[in-house]
Amino acid sequence: FIAKHTLRKVPFLGWYMSWTGMVFVDRSNSTQAVGSLNAAAERVRGGISLLAYPEGTRSGDGRILPFKKGPFVLALQAGVPVVPIAIEGSMRCMPAHLRPFRPGVVRMAIGAPIVTAGMGMDRRDQLVPQTREAVVALHCREVAGSVPARERDSGHEVVQDELMEDDHARSAAQ
Repeated sequence: FIAKHTLRKVPFLGWYMSWTGMVFVDRSNSTQAVGSLNAAAERVRGGISLLAYPEGTRSGDGRILPFKKGPFVLALQAGVPVVPIAIEGSMRCMPAHLRPFRPGVVRMAIGAPIVTAGMGMDRRDQLVPQTREAVVALHCREVAGSVPARERDSGHEVVQDELMEDDHARSAAQ
C-alpha cells in the first residue's frame, strides 16, 4: 500500500506497515514524496504489486473524489498497468474517525488493466481521468448492483443482491 507518513507513528499498525514494506508518503514535503514514489516504482519494476488509493483520503459522503497524480506517475515510471478497483460499503462498516467497526457488506469490483508500457510522462494527465472514469463506471455498474445476476461470476454476489432487495422491499412495506 501507499500510505500517509503519519500512519508510520501509530503503535502496532505503523510497525506492521513498516515491516510489510508499505510505502509512506509525506504529501506536505514534495521532495520526500517524489523520493518515496521513485523507490516504490523501483520495487514495482522488481515484481512487487502496490495498492494506492488515488483519492488520497476518504470522502465524507461516499462520493469518489478527484484523483491525485502521484500513483499514476509511479505507474508510468515503472511501466506497469494500472488496475482500476471500486470499493463500496466500507464507509458504512468503518466510518472515518469512528470506532468500533460495524458489520456489513463491502463490495469490490476489479476492472481491466490499463496498459502504461511505452507511455511517456506526458500521458499522465490523460491516464488520471481515464482511470477515474473506469473506477466510476465499475462503481456504478458492478458495485451498485446494476449488472444482471446472469452476468456475474459469483453466486455470493447474487445472494447478497437478493438479500438487499428483500431488505428494500421490507422497508417499503413498513
